[in-house]
Amino acid sequence: MALAVSKPTAQAGLGIGGVRVVGNNVIGITYFNNTAAAITPAAEAYTMVATNEVAPQSKIFIANVNGGTISSVGTVTAAEATLALNGLLATDAVVGVQKPTFQTGLLVGAGRVGGANSARVSFVNPTAAGITPTANEIYALAVHRQNPGLPLQYIMALLTPASVAANPTAEQTFTVNGAAFINSVPGSVLVNKPSSQQGLSITGVRVSAANQVGITYQNNTGSAIVPAPEWYVFLAGDQVQTGTEAASYTPFTQEAAGFTFQQAVELENECQQVAALSGLMAGG
Repeated sequence: MALAVSKPTAQAGLGIGGVRVVGNNVIGITYFNNTAAAITPAAEAYTMVATNEVAPQSKIFIANVNGGTISSVGTVTAAEATLALNGLLATDAVVGVQKPTFQTGLLVGAGRVGGANSARVSFVNPTAAGITPTANEIYALAVHRQNPGLPLQYIMALLTPASVAANPTAEQTFTVNGAAFINSVPGSVLVNKPSSQQGLSITGVRVSAANQVGITYQNNTGSAIVPAPEWYVFLAGDQVQTGTEAASYTPFTQEAAGFTFQQAVELENECQQVAALSGLMAGG
């Protein structure tokens, strides 16, 4: 499983340079000490998250996007505005639109996908004068996705890092298919090195480009260290989808997902595999 751990207190000079699942119910934490004296980590209750990938519970997600400046809707007519929503797919379908405020005489019609990264919202004005929709309002769009991605994706990748020189930190870039980076917006990523190497720590990880992950190694010794080539464990999260932003607002999406749902899926798959292997049912 992919593991994340939080030490509840700070201790000067002491850092956590890596975590991993060693075996069932056993974890490993790599500590590094940047001082000239020994440090004993305090005995305390750590907070941990250990998970495999998490599947979406619904094909519907909610996208909140800034409408920006929308042109006036003429008298007794209908008009359509374009809202930029990075990450929107041409195969998606907008099934609902909500304008956050009421404007007398202005009706919000249907929404649709105008193409990749482009949502369209229609307005109707049955009055005798033009109406301009309020600028920079945050519209809520309910979007149906035929094949939703995984909110959290479990990835294993065989990495062969280069040597890390004595004492400094250095970032190395690796190909990790599934790490999301769309329209200059990186997703989140967690990494676990499967083994411990004396003096070597991981002090940072990031999605640097589509399917590219940067890992920062720290060498706390006086000699170079070559990280072992091995299968690293990653947990990659979807990027936040963004649109035209006002200075005080960052758009976001909400997607239904749950660990309990994922556990039920995994249990069902395991039961199916056991039944197939024992000859009680066909299939895998």
